[in-house]
Amino acid sequence: MQSPYTPDPFQAYQIAHQAASLLVAGTVASRRRSLGVAVLPYLVATVVLGALPTLHAALAPLRYPTLAAGFWETGLSLATAALVLGALMSGARAAIGGALAGVVVIGARSYFTESNWELCTLCLMAVAWSAGYSMVRRGEGSMVGARPERRWPAEATVVGVGFVLCVATCAWVMRFGTDSSDEWSYTFQAAIFAKLRVSGGAAPCGEAFRNFWVFDWQGQRFSMYTPGWPLFMAPFLAIGVPWLAGPVALAMLILGVMRLAGRLGTRPREASIAAGLAVGLGATYLINGASRFPHVFVATTTAWALEWTLRSQETSGRTARVYAALAGASLAACAATRPSDGLFLGTGALYLAVVGLATRRVSVAHLGYALLGAAAVGVPTLLILKSQVGSWFQTGYSLNPHFHPWNKIEISTPKPSDWRWAIPLATGVYCWWPASPVLASLGFGALRTQPHLRNAILLPLIPYLAFYCYLSVGRFPDFGYGPRYELPVVVALAVGTGAFVASFGAHAPNALRAFVLVSVLACVRLFPLLFPTTYDQIAQQQALKYEAGRAGIHHAVVLMRPGIGPRGPWDYTQNLPLDLYPGQDIIFAHAPTAGDEQCLRGAFPSRAFAEATGNPPHVTPLP
Repeated sequence: MQSPYTPDPFQAYQIAHQAASLLVAGTVASRRRSLGVAVLPYLVATVVLGALPTLHAALAPLRYPTLAAGFWETGLSLATAALVLGALMSGARAAIGGALAGVVVIGARSYFTESNWELCTLCLMAVAWSAGYSMVRRGEGSMVGARPERRWPAEATVVGVGFVLCVATCAWVMRFGTDSSDEWSYTFQAAIFAKLRVSGGAAPCGEAFRNFWVFDWQGQRFSMYTPGWPLFMAPFLAIGVPWLAGPVALAMLILGVMRLAGRLGTRPREASIAAGLAVGLGATYLINGASRFPHVFVATTTAWALEWTLRSQETSGRTARVYAALAGASLAACAATRPSDGLFLGTGALYLAVVGLATRRVSVAHLGYALLGAAAVGVPTLLILKSQVGSWFQTGYSLNPHFHPWNKIEISTPKPSDWRWAIPLATGVYCWWPASPVLASLGFGALRTQPHLRNAILLPLIPYLAFYCYLSVGRFPDFGYGPRYELPVVVALAVGTGAFVASFGAHAPNALRAFVLVSVLACVRLFPLLFPTTYDQIAQQQALKYEAGRAGIHHAVVLMRPGIGPRGPWDYTQNLPLDLYPGQDIIFAHAPTAGDEQCLRGAFPSRAFAEATGNPPHVTPLP
């Protein structure tokens, strides 16, 4: 699946964008007493930006090129002017912030190209942040920062909803399968760990069993990817349900963001529920949770590292030391899954630790226990990588020059039209909904007191997103379920969305119901635009396995001939390690020549044979 991840991106963007605009307008209107006369320009800016994409699409068939060319510039200029006016009416600090936001929007409009939807979202985020900041008066703080009270009934309900939806996605959309060799590589390594091994043995017959991201190196076979996520998957694969690892990770993520959002506002229960639903109802999160990709797990470890760091500062004695160790282990697990993500996202927990030291809420001993927790995960990870690659502090990525010379880690300055890939403010609006960057902007804008949690969540996003902006390989459409490289921003989006609901305060007692209603209605319209694309992609990728099942063959080797399927043969050799799982029913092998077939028949004399040809594939038993 590639960007824009839906056959109708405009319809999808319009649905989520208008839903966010409606909720922002409702929030502004409900806080008119706090905003005073500024409520009018903020509403004007919100309405203009909410209607801008739809009006532009309506003008396009009229064939007025001059009008169409200047439409975006005029609309964004009007909204920016209203934003600055609203900020000026709200007070000195809001005026400075609004003016800066206006400068950013105007500068962005003059620099970025092919990014009208992204600029529209950016401008609406600026309006939402400014309005959120302006409507919370001094002394009306919206961040408690204390340890949240237990809310097990609400947490269990929301986590249960997200988990059930994710399992349903596994069954009915993914059909318990995978889309790419990337996902299978993680599964392959998890299968090795499930047997308490570090790597598998070499496969017979040369290239017959080569998989795109499974490397044969020095007599071993192992995944190119780092061990963090496969280690988490291994127990599930050991009991025969590898697909369940993702839904469990998603459930943990939902609980993590609920705990973080439960620290926000005068209505922490509502904030917590909204944050959990922002993840549990999101199509992209459900699909990625149902997949074998690690990005949900990265977000999970990030959220819990923050939560456990805070817990270590709120308790004392042995309990505090345990929480500190858990925080360190969570950060190490994040780095063991995706090293660059762990490096950047881990700075949030580090920030909280530094603040804790400065305020004497933690001691140096806490840091020592955090390091012990990190070592408990990090040292085995380093030993595994050393055993696989043969060198210290190297990963399977270092073998790419040997297997895939084109797959290089290159840093370069993006063109004006390329920033939208790493900061997907258009595709992200509908892929991430109801975890909305617009609603999160309003929520975080309203968090003006005790800002340490807000800073710990938001500041790491600057180097994190900057890295992907300058990383060449992440700049263009890539196989995945939504903008997967940026998926861990869900922690900020979900907590910010919870803060958005909390920002209503006592001014709108039905704020949570309004958020849930609008979110669900938008999801009902978005799901048919997002899930079928994934379903079709999975069906295409798994067609060979389905066809082999329909052919009624068992205990067989399926020989894949040249031209099989829409992708190369290395995507279809999805076998568990042959030496560790000799009893798997069907084995898929690449056999373009008679010599390859002869070798395979010699290696598997007791198995039946069949061949797969064509696109879509057709499986025929062989004598």
